[in-house]
Amino acid sequence: MVNGDRPEAWPLIERFGVDAIPHLALISADGDVETALIGPVPKSVLERDLDVLLSNAAAQNGDVSSVQQPLPYQMLDVFANRPDLRRIKFNLD
Repeated sequence: MVNGDRPEAWPLIERFGVDAIPHLALISADGDVETALIGPVPKSVLERDLDVLLSNAAAQNGDVSSVQQPLPYQMLDVFANRPDLRRIKFNLD
């Protein structure tokens, strides 16, 4: 969670292309921003997208019964014109 009112949050706000709040970026296990959900999101929409992200992560980790699937609900592709910026890396140290 990022507080958009705090000046130190601006690098993240700019990086994720936030222009409305709430803005929820859904990121794959590889670190690719798959979509952004803007505004109030129904629980069922969020659950289905998260289930697909988890299933795709399991497939990536060698679970042969899983196949990579697209997110069922996609809203905003902030990186459509900037695909080179789609991969996000976080320093967890």
